Amino acid sequence: MQLNSLVVKVTSQCNLNCTYCYVFNKGDKSYLKEPNIISNETITTLLNRINTHCSTHDISSFLIIFHGGEPLLCSKEFYKYFITEAKRVAPNVRFDYALQTNGVLLSEEWIKTLDQLNIQIGISLDGTENANIERVFRKNSKPAYNSIIKGIKTVQKHGEQNIHLLSVVNTNEKPINVYNHFKSLNVSSVSFLYPEMNYIHFDMGDKIPEIGDWMISFYKIWDKDLHKNQTIYHPFDTILYKFIGCEDFGDETIGRRENGVLTIKTNGQIEAVDSLKICGNGFTSTNFNVNTNELDSVFSNTLINKYYYAHSDENLAEKCLNCTLLEICGGGQLAHRYSIKNNFNNPSIYCRELKKLYVYMQNAIIDNLPKEIINNTGIQKINIKDELS
Repeated sequence: MQLNSLVVKVTSQCNLNCTYCYVFNKGDKSYLKEPNIISNETITTLLNRINTHCSTHDISSFLIIFHGGEPLLCSKEFYKYFITEAKRVAPNVRFDYALQTNGVLLSEEWIKTLDQLNIQIGISLDGTENANIERVFRKNSKPAYNSIIKGIKTVQKHGEQNIHLLSVVNTNEKPINVYNHFKSLNVSSVSFLYPEMNYIHFDMGDKIPEIGDWMISFYKIWDKDLHKNQTIYHPFDTILYKFIGCEDFGDETIGRRENGVLTIKTNGQIEAVDSLKICGNGFTSTNFNVNTNELDSVFSNTLINKYYYAHSDENLAEKCLNCTLLEICGGGQLAHRYSIKNNFNNPSIYCRELKKLYVYMQNAIIDNLPKEIINNTGIQKINIKDELS
């Protein structure tokens, strides 16, 4: 077992208060006991742990994702120190850096600094102004949308055109409106996330968002666009690659790959990814800390081990193992499978919705194949009625 990336929680604070946020608003209160900002001492220790891990497993490159809270609440000097220290502590490791921000603090000074440090910027935006109504400022509860757009425009003004957005699907907004909005912003890629939900929330009366139909509608709009390749949309790209047989593609929501990423908290604690916080208060907490433990030691933790092998047969429900779409879906995201009764031994809460999307895309791929290939390979469309019965 080995890691290829870490999500480093550089701050436990955020200037926005998004109602769906799994860090602050889905029942986990661990952030209240954590330092506001990770210390320089913990950074140095963390980098030493990464260097040891990479040396042990002969890993030449490693991804650091700066996260929060809101990572731009740290200073510019903080990031300069981190990257300078990384070069000193782990000179033989090629680090790649990314930073996920809500965008409201993106000034020209910040963009210049991040560009100089070669830190890639990801911005969270859920589509149109209407789709972002749950994203408000923490101090006054006013909508943050205009400030996020201003941040995006500032990045573009600085000359950076490869803008990546992270977008939580809001099924209350029409897909055509979201598509046209993203197109008007001229971004290079958008990664869709599904609202964080599992069987706990369903048992409490929450309605499962109809993400399947929403994503199909969005896919149809994108597929008909003559200039569709100007923007990459995830997970469409990964799903398409999986259906044409590219085994190496996949992530924590798609396919059968191992999940080689963990989270480092501001106090140095080593945890599974934050999305698992929706399973309960303190659910991701461990006794492992970079100040006392090597990274390799954490794989003895039951939750971390289960997350790492989340798409393996031993961690999948029987319904998943008998599903036609197993190699595409891989059981879906681990956090979405959890229930009090069965732990993770369930299909994703989004199982029915995901099947709709995957079957539609498989059928659409076949519709676009030459008849000769269809005849020679004997490939057949998956029947959605069979899958949903």
